[in-house]
This record gives sequence, structure tokens and C-alpha cells, in this order.
Amino acid sequence: MRPLHDYRDEVKKVKDHMGRDWLCQVQHSFCEGNACVDDLTRMGVTIGGGWALLTEPPLEIMTHLLADSH
Repeated sequence: MRPLHDYRDEVKKVKDHMGRDWLCQVQHSFCEGNACVDDLTRMGVTIGGGWALLTEPPLEIMTHLLADSH
């Protein structure tokens, strides 16, 4: 049986976290406003689909991570 949505499990996890007794805010950010996301998106295109599990930040975005943290 095909899932109703490809990211069904991830959406459920987010909803479960948001339903807990804590303050949770989800905010949309355009990739142009976040250099890390912009570079990760470009990297994702080169992977050619599927999933990539990153256990640590790729070297390509380390400079952006430092800049985005300030």
C-alpha cells in the first residue's frame, strides 16, 4: 500500500512535537535568506534523488553556518 504522502511519517513527527506541552514555533524561511539551505539544496540536486543522511554538516556549508548563527 502506497503512503498517502511521501513525507507522511515526518509530518506526523512534527505534529507530535508541536502537540507537546512546550512552546514551539515553525517559521518559513526562503532558501535565498538562508545560505545553508541554499547550498544544501544545490547539493541535493547533485545527489539525484533519494535520501542523504548527514551526521555532521558538510564542509561546503561550514562558513555559512557560522554566518547564520550571528
